[in-house]
Amino acid sequence: MSLVGTYVNANTGETLNITEAVDDGGTLSGTLKTTVDGKTYTLQVSGRYHYYDSHQSSTNVTFYATVSGAAVYEAWSGIGQASSDYSELQMMGSRSIMSSNSSTEVVGLGGVFARS
Repeated sequence: MSLVGTYVNANTGETLNITEAVDDGGTLSGTLKTTVDGKTYTLQVSGRYHYYDSHQSSTNVTFYATVSGAAVYEAWSGIGQASSDYSELQMMGSRSIMSSNSSTEVVGLGGVFARS
């Protein structure tokens, strides 16, 4: 089963759309839709994944997301279980926001990204 698909995090309200996952290099790409201070952003996602035992039983997944023109960055890491057809990615992450006055806010995020 491929990691490609759409995942929703009920805890954060975000939607992760993995559009490409290449097993040979363990790379993934797609988008992350998030809302910050009432404004919705679609961030470009780039990431890596690695099968623990080379048999796709469980997979470490890491990705980061950025948006051009806005100083919003997110980074996530967690585990996906192939035995459940990657129905869930159990993840922890953080969001960094730089405001126009150059102050920075960092927020911890967590929750399950469930395949929709």
